Amino acid sequence: MESITLGREGLKSEEIKQGVLLHQDLVKDLEASLLALKNGEIEELDKLTNRTREITSKLLITFKEKDDLSTNLRSIYLLINTLVIEGEMKKDPSQFERALKAINPITRGFKSLESKK
Repeated sequence: MESITLGREGLKSEEIKQGVLLHQDLVKDLEASLLALKNGEIEELDKLTNRTREITSKLLITFKEKDDLSTNLRSIYLLINTLVIEGEMKKDPSQFERALKAINPITRGFKSLESKK
């Protein structure tokens, strides 16, 4: 099984695929949350933010190692979770926009890794 090194022993192909899927789902749900909030669809926003928190939890578990990469990714996932909670509580679209700005480069990075395998 092929591994790509990222500052730790490396990510296996299935870890990269899972990372791509989780990050794509996270971006999709963040974008949908932003739209639901702007449209005043509070029940939909609640459903989407719950899914967003589930995805960030999965990502936190996936990157549980103590290496620099995992530590940095966990910090970003915790930030995104905080932004989503604040955005939902305060009904503040800018929190979702900040979360998207934080996760989009990571999503592109995982897609790039997937294409290199």
